[in-house]
Amino acid sequence: MLATGQYNPSIQSIHLGSGHVETLLRGTSSCDGIRTTPWNTILATEERNDGGAYEIFDPLNISNQTVLDRTSGAVTDSVHIAKRNALPTMAWEGLAILPSGVVFAGDELRPGTLADVDGGAIFKFVPKIPRTGND
Repeated sequence: MLATGQYNPSIQSIHLGSGHVETLLRGTSSCDGIRTTPWNTILATEERNDGGAYEIFDPLNISNQTVLDRTSGAVTDSVHIAKRNALPTMAWEGLAILPSGVVFAGDELRPGTLADVDGGAIFKFVPKIPRTGND
């Protein structure tokens, strides 16, 4: 947290013409994977052992929102931001999202977090109902 009690910026937008920087989301930790989804949202993930995945809806129309509790996924704007609990809790390393909603991601810390234990795994999430067309 910043000295003022405000969370550090997690996701920012930069206007390439003017250089203006705007914080979209605060409160996540060690952001690694961030991708625009085929349905025009943003999926942002955390690269830490207890890392989550957060989806931002209508990302061009939010500003200075906060993840208040990483464990529960509580956010200041639950209409525009959601923690995706169906996705794994892991140290996210890389991310790919298919138009069907299938998500591939790596976790460099599995099977354990000990320095002397080989780690690394690739996860595949398949939605119960795959996305088709523009649904």
